Amino acid sequence: MIYRLLFLTKCGLESIILIKLMSFTFRLVKRSMAKLIVAKEFDFSAAHRLIKYKGKCENLHGHNYRLIVKVLGNPDEDGMVIDFTELKSIVKKEALDTLDHAYINDILEQPTAENISIWIWDKIETKLKKSNCKLFEVEVWESPQSKVIYNGIKESDISL
Repeated sequence: MIYRLLFLTKCGLESIILIKLMSFTFRLVKRSMAKLIVAKEFDFSAAHRLIKYKGKCENLHGHNYRLIVKVLGNPDEDGMVIDFTELKSIVKKEALDTLDHAYINDILEQPTAENISIWIWDKIETKLKKSNCKLFEVEVWESPQSKVIYNGIKESDISL
């Protein structure tokens, strides 16, 4: 039917009909190719010290971190990019069970928010890679005003 309608447009249909036809065709394509971002927020508390930093943060201290994990994908046959329960389970098992109420220096030598975000990405990326979705972004909030966003881009991917 689409071919027949496209053929008719080449034969000189009124412009308003062409616009409606193209709009209808575009809506069909757009919906079937929809990319959505699913996000889930988590909280964890941990202590650390920045041993390579000169200032207050070189001393032992702690944070109530906020973590936001974002997954990019197409809805599956159930209409979901990823089930929130599955996302929660993966993040908890692969990252939060290790980080929550931990001394992060036992996990990372220099546990900056930047390094923590990369570590979380590395722990969950393969578990979230599916036929219809993949990990899109990790946000680590060290305080309500300070966050790091990591999206998996390596230094070799871009130049500053």
